[in-house]
Amino acid sequence: MLYRKLPNNDEQRLLALRTARKKGDVKQIEQRAFSSRNWMLLNVLLPMFSNHSSNRSEKSVSTSEFGYAKLKVQNLITDFIEDLNQRVEQEALPLSQRVVYQWLQLEQMPSLGSASSIVNWGVRIIAGELQQANDVKELENALGDFLNKSHLQPNKRGFDKEPEGLRALRNAVDELIADIWDEVEVHYSHVSPKERRNKVSEYGVIYGELSLDKEELFQ
Repeated sequence: MLYRKLPNNDEQRLLALRTARKKGDVKQIEQRAFSSRNWMLLNVLLPMFSNHSSNRSEKSVSTSEFGYAKLKVQNLITDFIEDLNQRVEQEALPLSQRVVYQWLQLEQMPSLGSASSIVNWGVRIIAGELQQANDVKELENALGDFLNKSHLQPNKRGFDKEPEGLRALRNAVDELIADIWDEVEVHYSHVSPKERRNKVSEYGVIYGELSLDKEELFQ
């Protein structure tokens, strides 16, 4: 019995992202086996994850420097959401515009206290804006600076503790890889199992084979 082997370390995550990026770089969108939205997310997350997963600097930043970087990216995200919602309410933009950023309606501003929420909303907005060919360099730079300073914060409990920013970024990468693999498998669902495995492997999808005793766990 075959099962899908999603990456379980950063080296495998980078390989999966780079393989999908290389295969997805086509002249015609129709030739790509996954969505334009995930293509945009891939182009946002790959360089970001490549940079921050390998960041092992021993220097540190002050709490105030980290706080400023966090506040800056929080304010940019908040301003963007407020502006978009206001334009939708004034009917300057259709409600469907929110779908581009993966939300339909926000009755209140989302909490941006954790690194996870900052990464989640920052990536949504960046990918949505890129999908519409808008300039998002300011937010990209602010998010990158926040993640970088998250890495360089002094750890009072010891330096083995992983930065929250990297954990949040890794979660976003894992969700993207799983989503791309889902879309690729659906795209090739009409061909024979053998051909499908060959096709999806070109996008980085990896399968393993369950032994009999492991198969029994799923029954």
